[in-house]
Amino acid sequence: MKNESARMTKKSIALIAIAGAVLWLCAAAAAFFSGRFLYEEKVKRDFIVQQEKWLNTLDEYEECRDSLYEKTVFGFSRNASANDVGLSYDEYMTAEEIGAYESPNAEFNSYYYFAQLEEDAQLLYKAYEYAFDNYESVMFVDDGIINLEQTDYVKVYRFFLLDSALAEQNIHLGSYGVTFGAYAERVYGDERFGDITVTKRGSRTDLEEFAHMSPECREMSIKKAREIAAKAPDYMSELEKAKYLYRYFCKDLTYVDGYDGTERVYDTLYNREGQCDGFSNAMSLIYSAAGIKCAEKITDYHTWLCFCADGVWYNADLTYDCIYKDNYRFDALQVGFGFSDRYLYDKVYYSENAPSCETELVYADCIAVETADAASAVRALQKSYAANGSYGCVSMDKSIYPALLNSLGAYASSNWIEGFPEYYYLVGYELGDTAVIFVVA
Repeated sequence: MKNESARMTKKSIALIAIAGAVLWLCAAAAAFFSGRFLYEEKVKRDFIVQQEKWLNTLDEYEECRDSLYEKTVFGFSRNASANDVGLSYDEYMTAEEIGAYESPNAEFNSYYYFAQLEEDAQLLYKAYEYAFDNYESVMFVDDGIINLEQTDYVKVYRFFLLDSALAEQNIHLGSYGVTFGAYAERVYGDERFGDITVTKRGSRTDLEEFAHMSPECREMSIKKAREIAAKAPDYMSELEKAKYLYRYFCKDLTYVDGYDGTERVYDTLYNREGQCDGFSNAMSLIYSAAGIKCAEKITDYHTWLCFCADGVWYNADLTYDCIYKDNYRFDALQVGFGFSDRYLYDKVYYSENAPSCETELVYADCIAVETADAASAVRALQKSYAANGSYGCVSMDKSIYPALLNSLGAYASSNWIEGFPEYYYLVGYELGDTAVIFVVA
């Protein structure tokens, strides 16, 4: 009985253990499935919350984007690298703000080319001006407001450079590249919102060369231009003032071959040296300070300015009257002051937009000759000299220019020429397909 009782006790314990295990397994299973259910519910809730967050964000983005497309057009950054195609910028300007922007350097900008642009292009022009004034290095233009496929941003860029006396013309945008390292490129930026991707497109321009002139040099250049402009007597007409300032400024101006100066306008104003781009900008700055309206013209190889005096536009090119190699310079003659487009050296970029100069000053009494005959050229020079009183001028096709200059030299060395000054020089210039020869004391 005792053994039987022990066996029953062990059996009961085993059954209890099995029942406990079953119960534990059931509880564990229940907990597992309950936990899995709760986990799945949590995942579903999290997903719904995240989805709602995405959708709310997207709604907010679309609302914001619509607002931005109505107003925000340009993004600027001082620090973005040239290879960074991201769309994060330090500063945003709205179209309204850009359109209403008034440059502190407005008096040194003629806005001649600006006035010929369509509304969207004018907005882009003002953005370039803002970037230039504030030494911005990167500009992003959103396609949402300006269709860059139809807006020639290269042309707009050049128009700003030609209008502004402070912005140098040697900074040229190309289709997707520019000289001196600045460039424009298409930018594509994707932003993901859940399984939705929003693509933004625009054009970014690296404007690092806009910071070409330091703020100190820009301020000092303006100061110097004002000092020079103040030298012209108040009683003079605009044309007389323009001639006075041109003669004053070019008298000791030196052309430097291989010039690579970074402060072209400053160097021209303070050191009186440089090349054509610095010359034209410096003279434009002086004229603007004197209240004389001017704009610039440019070809593949050359830059000069034109100015408006008493309602008439004239070309002015200091390169012809600076100190350069064997250039002849005379107090009575400024070859580069006040000539018409007939005597332009080369084809002008955007000639249909540039100021038209049809009036002659320096070549007003120039007489055309058709042969290399010295005697007939001398008669023309005598007539021109008598009309002008300080120099005579003949023009000819460039093909006969060398022979005529030689024959005139030979003729003058062996003949006394009535009506010429006692001591005189014969000097010549080639201007495109035309050449000119002057007799000057």
